[in-house]
Amino acid sequence: MIFKYGNYAHDNCECGLRVAASAIMDQYRRRIGTVFEYTVVGVKIVPDNPNPVTTKAALTAALQAMESAYSADNLNCGLYLPDGTTPTAHTLVSANTFGGVKVMQPPTYIDGPWTGQIEYLNRRTYSIVLRAEVRTGSGYYGYKERLTVRGNGGVKWRYSPREIGDAQKQDLQSTTTIMYVQEGQAIGRQAYPAVPAPVFPLYEHGEMRELAYDSPQDLNASGNPEMYPISWRYVMEATASQSFLGFTPP
Repeated sequence: MIFKYGNYAHDNCECGLRVAASAIMDQYRRRIGTVFEYTVVGVKIVPDNPNPVTTKAALTAALQAMESAYSADNLNCGLYLPDGTTPTAHTLVSANTFGGVKVMQPPTYIDGPWTGQIEYLNRRTYSIVLRAEVRTGSGYYGYKERLTVRGNGGVKWRYSPREIGDAQKQDLQSTTTIMYVQEGQAIGRQAYPAVPAPVFPLYEHGEMRELAYDSPQDLNASGNPEMYPISWRYVMEATASQSFLGFTPP
């Protein structure tokens, strides 16, 4: 089997591949994609030469070529059949991933399971880690909201200070209004999401409504944002207590 990254192809059976996959969840614990991590472990070997210096020079050149190939991100990668052109199930097309294929660990060298200390005589053991995300779906990534109630419609009173003696309690109003402040925020995928309406629209102070659009975040492979945060705040006021039945998440 042959592993390829971009136009660079490892020798047949030069390396092994470990494929690890883990789920990406939104704030509702719904699956929105998968993170793939490819760990390549192999041994770069060059043919023996009667001149050890020539052998080591050839090995150095082969390692430098591999390092150069893995110095760039956003290239296709995968495991191919020995013909070098037929892909297996373990391939990643960078353009189809979210953010592209990234070289998380360029060629890193380790001592192999050899006896006789033959590392760098005509071979060098290495490992490489590649990572990419594949995301699916759209809609909401996250949402939260709350309603704050201030007051209960009761008497408004104050203590009036006196020059001598304790302050006196004075009623200023026999009844008062009840304030409702509804606040929330949401994150939409691919676009700003629609915000929910006020829970008590007939009592909203329209002049106090606030909407805040944060800058989009999380670029995909094409350089377009994925996450669009937005927040809202409504202020409502009523003379009687209003029945609140709870929020319905989108």
